[in-house]
Amino acid sequence: MRQAGRRDRRGEVVGIEAIFEQATANGVEGLEHLTGAQARALEPGLNAHAAILSPESGLFASHDYMLALQGEIEDAGGSVVVSTPFERAEALPGGGFTITAGGEGGATLTTGLLVTAPGLQAQAVAARIEGYPADRIPKSRFGKGVYFRLTGRAPFERLIYPPPIPGALGTHYRKDLGGQAVFGPDLVYIETEDYSVDPAKAAEFEHYIRRFWPGLPDGALAPDYAGIRPKLHGPNEPQPDFQLRDRSDHGLDRLVALFGIESPGLTSSLAIGERVADMSAHD
Repeated sequence: MRQAGRRDRRGEVVGIEAIFEQATANGVEGLEHLTGAQARALEPGLNAHAAILSPESGLFASHDYMLALQGEIEDAGGSVVVSTPFERAEALPGGGFTITAGGEGGATLTTGLLVTAPGLQAQAVAARIEGYPADRIPKSRFGKGVYFRLTGRAPFERLIYPPPIPGALGTHYRKDLGGQAVFGPDLVYIETEDYSVDPAKAAEFEHYIRRFWPGLPDGALAPDYAGIRPKLHGPNEPQPDFQLRDRSDHGLDRLVALFGIESPGLTSSLAIGERVADMSAHD
């Protein structure tokens, strides 16, 4: 068993090195290789044999970010409309689309450019666009992840990311903006949307967390929340990149459809937007 553990450890160290090389190639600044001793000197409770220090990493205030984007849109004369379900879109003869929306009162509008980015409903929305070829809509899979919150004092000051698991980042640690420790997410494929958190999964989380924090007290984890990622791959399948599809893929003018925008879709959303704008300019 010890030999198998050493092999797993070597494989994880190799994986960390690959992450370092990819991050460096992507222009991530300030990265440092750390030995296990150096990592433990920064975070004494940590169990680590090698690590990457990323001083530029931090927490992302998602709600503040979205409010800031809303403000910029409205300052530019745009509108943000909620509780208005997308019903269908029909292509106009001269280009653009007529869009029908539901909700209280409903609405119909026309647009010269249509960009769809509805996350979990991306496939359903594409199917409601007249002329969108069904065979160009990727299969939808829901990847659920739950989180547990530590009931005691946060053990680390920095974000702690163990080596990723196949198809996802895996269970990691953060100290949230309120100073509390949160662990998650795991990855379970489900058929329908379900945001419940089973308290019994705490034992599974404890076992995983003790690999990098052996000092986790018994019974210290409380169910927190769940999220669902719009995955384009299933269990034991290679994880593809985000898919941004334009006329060259689906054959419809002035339409960009986004699929599989899971993590890190939020933190990379401005870059995604720039890419969509560039694709639209050449459509």
